[in-house]
Amino acid sequence: MTIKKCSRCYTDNPIIASYCRHCGYKFSEESKQGKSSSPIIHEIQVMSDFYTIGSFVDIMWNVSNATTILLNGENVTNHDSYEYQVKGDETLEMTAMNDLLATRKHIKLSPHPLPVIVKFAASRSKVEAGSEITIHIEYKHADRVTLQSNISPNLEVSKKKSIKVCPKHGEIFTLVCYSKDPNIFVKKELELNVLETLEIGSFEVDRQNVIESEPVTLRWAVQGANKIILRPGEIDVSNLSAVEVRPSRSTTYWLEVSNGLKSKTKTLSISVQQIPKLNYEIPKFSTIDALSSVKLDLTNLPLNLWELRVDKWLFSPLKQTGFLHLVEQWINKFSISNRIK
Repeated sequence: MTIKKCSRCYTDNPIIASYCRHCGYKFSEESKQGKSSSPIIHEIQVMSDFYTIGSFVDIMWNVSNATTILLNGENVTNHDSYEYQVKGDETLEMTAMNDLLATRKHIKLSPHPLPVIVKFAASRSKVEAGSEITIHIEYKHADRVTLQSNISPNLEVSKKKSIKVCPKHGEIFTLVCYSKDPNIFVKKELELNVLETLEIGSFEVDRQNVIESEPVTLRWAVQGANKIILRPGEIDVSNLSAVEVRPSRSTTYWLEVSNGLKSKTKTLSISVQQIPKLNYEIPKFSTIDALSSVKLDLTNLPLNLWELRVDKWLFSPLKQTGFLHLVEQWINKFSISNRIK
């Protein structure tokens, strides 16, 4: 009588036994029929011709005389294929087992290299919107390459080393390199600062003809500027859109705006009519009543004072700058008022 050994307790049992007479272990039907007790892995293979790190590949096998099949320790007994994500150069182990024996077979995975972006740079790192620049491209192991934008249509650049573009304000470019597996790709964002177009929309004053030291307001509207200078005086007005000035003579004002790449300038002129000058001597006195003794020389006054809008000046408030200066202002206004009455 042919016998077989129990794989659990190694007791001899008749070939036709269904259970071990010593430990009760249940034998497989193949062992009862006297067939080979060793599991056989006929074939194991990767079904994808091209794959990279990160690719999902189908692994198929043909196994006989086995009750349990493991692939890298995972039970795949009820399957004839398995989807596996490639992690790199690695070796997978398949184990086929039955009641008596176990056998193993290995398969090596050798993925193709991932795409590599060697160079992705613009001819200038800072550019004004609408200006043309050149983007240089260099890569390896890529089957397809695209230049993608958050604003403009995507461009196919698979066979190009450079490309000319005119970026818009706020536009971001990204280079995407695909492997032969379209699900596997690498990408890189371009380091590019796209500035808003520099413009001076307006530069104006509320009145262009004024009396000496009369306040006027300069206003402006600009676009794309990070620095604004008002001349004369080299006044930084970057955070302003208007400023009050008191010109003492006819003056041309310059508004210069810049964005770090270039600058633009706009001018405007204000015509100033100067206040008449009086020659007089102020004696020493202790009270306002003593002002009647002041001698005034009015020979330099123009004949047509009304053209100078002196009426407005006469009724303007005196500046609080000290007693003697108040007296001087009062004498000017008092004398001119008497002359034009």
